[in-house]
Amino acid sequence: MMKGRPCKITSVKISKTGKHGHAKVTFQANDIFTGQKFSDVQPGHANMLEPHPVKTTYELSYSDEAEQVLVLLNDDGEEAHVNAKWDDETVQKILEEEENGNIVMVTTLTAPIGEAEPYEYDEAIDSYKTVQE
Repeated sequence: MMKGRPCKITSVKISKTGKHGHAKVTFQANDIFTGQKFSDVQPGHANMLEPHPVKTTYELSYSDEAEQVLVLLNDDGEEAHVNAKWDDETVQKILEEEENGNIVMVTTLTAPIGEAEPYEYDEAIDSYKTVQE
C-alpha cells in the first residue's frame, strides 16, 4: 500500500547504512487499478502494509449504459454491480461480445483502499473471456 492505494512494486533499491546505522529502501510501484506511479522511501527496518487483492469471475447478466454499470452474476446467482468506464477498450469489447449473443465471463479485481482501517474496497474489471453459445 502506498499513499492508501494498492500497488504492485516494480523496483526496490537499498542504500548503504548511514551514520545512524539504518539503510533506506526506495520503492517504485504502480497502482493496480489506475496504473499511476508511486515512489516511497522507508527505513530498512520499517514495515509496509500489503494489500491482498481478490480475483472473482462472474457471468455478465446485462449492462446498464445510463448508469455505466455492468451487472454480473456469481456462481450462486447473486448480482454484483461493477462501475465501468464506457470509453475503456476492455469494456467496449465486453459490450460487443454481449451484442453478438455470446456469454461473457468477467474477472474483477477487488482490493482495499485507504490509509487506515476500516478500509473501503474498490472493484475493477481485470479481464474477460467469451464463451460461444
